[in-house]
Amino acid sequence: IAPYGWEVLVDQPGSTQVQPSNILVSLATASIGVGELFRAMFAELLPACRVRPSPAALNILTFDERSHDLPALPSNIDIGRVHLVGAGAVGQAAIYTLARVSATGTLVVVDPEDVSLSNLQRYVLTMDGDVGSSKCSLAARALRGSRIASVCRDYCWGDAALAAAGQIGEGCAAV
Repeated sequence: IAPYGWEVLVDQPGSTQVQPSNILVSLATASIGVGELFRAMFAELLPACRVRPSPAALNILTFDERSHDLPALPSNIDIGRVHLVGAGAVGQAAIYTLARVSATGTLVVVDPEDVSLSNLQRYVLTMDGDVGSSKCSLAARALRGSRIASVCRDYCWGDAALAAAGQIGEGCAAV
């Protein structure tokens, strides 16, 4: 499994070598690679599972198998002001990615929870010492040094009193 341009290559000639790519494709490749590892480790227990190489390519920009002459990752992405509701596994993956691309803007992270030991393994921004820390504070730490300002909101999205006070907006983008 290897990233190449905008594509994730699986069981392709050359898919054992690292090729030029970008952070988005690299993260998608890693995710698919973990799935392939799981499949290989538990193949005997899975009812329908591929048992031999099955060449495939997935273009994460067009979601098809064809290779296109596609643009490079933009060098300056302005996200404006975005509300990220939930800084768990998926939210942290989004934060991790935004911190590594050339993006600017403000990310309002809305999550009232602290990191617990029971789900520590799913989070890409945490270490053992982060148990008990607020997920919002982890987001702020991950975005330090990037061009994205972070605003932490340690409460639940949809709190009517907070919306009325202008602390969280309605109609904001949510991931």
